[in-house]
Amino acid sequence: MLVVLVLTKFHSHFVSGHALVGHIMETTVVADEFECQLKCIGNKTCRSFNVHPRVDNLKRICELNNKTRQMKPGDLKKKEGSNYYGSVKVSSSIFTVQIDVK
Repeated sequence: MLVVLVLTKFHSHFVSGHALVGHIMETTVVADEFECQLKCIGNKTCRSFNVHPRVDNLKRICELNNKTRQMKPGDLKKKEGSNYYGSVKVSSSIFTVQIDVK
């Protein structure tokens, strides 16, 4: 039996207590940072994202940005409780394994 394994890694730069302002393309409510990252990866023009707490503290507010802090360094601002994630990259490795079944 031939088994194919795909290992996917998500890489992003993280800045605690900050948000990139002025470059939001889309705002949505998410369960956590990982869900926001998946939304950014699924959007061809997303370059970074901000995650903010909500008042109820059960969900998060996800903002997809069309710029990064490297592109607009003056627009990365302190924002208590928020987190900026930039330069989202996805890398995948494919492994093929031959297993003998008797």
